[in-house]
Amino acid sequence: MPQQFTKEECKLIGLYVLTHWGSTLQFAESGSTKISDPQQLLELRDILQSQYQDGITAIPDAQLNSDGSFSGIFEDEVSSQLTKRFKFTIFANDIISYKLLNANDVENFGELEFAAVAKKKKNCVKGVNCGGTCIAATKVCRKAPDAGTKKKLDKLRNGNTKASQTAQVSAIPPEILAQIKDSPEEIQRVTEIIKTLESDNWNDDYIKTFVKHVVGIRAAGITDRLPAKMTSDPDNITILKDENGREFDHLRGKNSIMKDFKKYLGKSGGDYSIIGEYLEGQARSSWSDASQAYKYHLANQRNGTSDDDYFWLDGKNNAEIAYKEYIDRFGKDKYTESMAAYHAFNYEMLSKIDLPNKNPDGTITILRTENKEVMEKNGLKVGDKNVTMKRGVAESTSLVKEVSVYGTELTVQRVPIHRIVASYLHERYPGKGGSALMGDAENELVAILDKVPFNYTKTVSK
Repeated sequence: MPQQFTKEECKLIGLYVLTHWGSTLQFAESGSTKISDPQQLLELRDILQSQYQDGITAIPDAQLNSDGSFSGIFEDEVSSQLTKRFKFTIFANDIISYKLLNANDVENFGELEFAAVAKKKKNCVKGVNCGGTCIAATKVCRKAPDAGTKKKLDKLRNGNTKASQTAQVSAIPPEILAQIKDSPEEIQRVTEIIKTLESDNWNDDYIKTFVKHVVGIRAAGITDRLPAKMTSDPDNITILKDENGREFDHLRGKNSIMKDFKKYLGKSGGDYSIIGEYLEGQARSSWSDASQAYKYHLANQRNGTSDDDYFWLDGKNNAEIAYKEYIDRFGKDKYTESMAAYHAFNYEMLSKIDLPNKNPDGTITILRTENKEVMEKNGLKVGDKNVTMKRGVAESTSLVKEVSVYGTELTVQRVPIHRIVASYLHERYPGKGGSALMGDAENELVAILDKVPFNYTKTVSK
């Protein structure tokens, strides 16, 4: 029978008021699972105390990470004047590691003062207890646990994983869950996508449609065909090559991945010709009828936005007219399915492929040139950092090399992958080859930039 702890014992280590014996799990933004259940925190305390033997008085922060590791903060209250604070990690291989966050405070705390105020005998006065021995306050303790502690770790991981999956499942629409119910990894991934879109104010209907296609595209084997990595050709950086030196992998040409995507879309209630028309229109102008229709559509998929949040070159009414023309031709459902599926395809593609300017946090650093008059109107000057201004719903940007069309003022911004809705990387018409947009020299990504901060770096020549 598992060990149980009393409320008094929870109060003793400072956990009771934190949790109120409430919900056991919360989700961190990183995809980690926050541990707040008192029973589990006390079990984690015992695991950590197998190495830190001076006693732990509180664990104010702890989470189980997606790689199976634990991390967080634990504390050892020496007195009202000193609390040792440690950052800890228990790796997936069960190695326990921790380091003092306030080493200077500990080193400066006098030994006599320590002895006078300590509530219990400590093995380490100015250092860190590491498996019963004392190491310097600036050192990292790193120890392998014994067999009994390993069993406790397995139990704690399993308990959190089951609870985490229960919480994740509740967030996924039932018809989508039915497709992925046997894959804990896909359940976690889809849950994180839903949370990301919700936090970015996408409406529930769009999230459901987008996630349906993210799952469907992967289930159709399309994601598997995408390369793991593409790098710039040294002689022409806008040309990207896969690991075998093939330009743009199989995103273009005979038997391309786009042919598979077109086939998938046809079976999923969409029509690739809608996407083809948009890409052709965007290649001509980001204010073509097809582009304005898509801007209008995207603006209406986000909650909490207003007309004032976006720049409309010809006015929002004209964009609405363009949109309604597409709805009259294809129907609202077919248009929505097609463009959401294309958005989802870009998400899968950019998530999987390691690309130039793709950052460790999953964002992509992209370039955009603006008109100098626009920058002056917004009171911006070269060298300004982390600034924002009103922009169109979906703007032309560049992946690796700046392009000056209507402006010379270079801005650099890190954009979440779900904010990128079109890309030059694949072909426009399946099997036909070439770039989806204006051409490889443009190296264009179409991105939603509202409220995305940027650095105004320099003026470039046309």
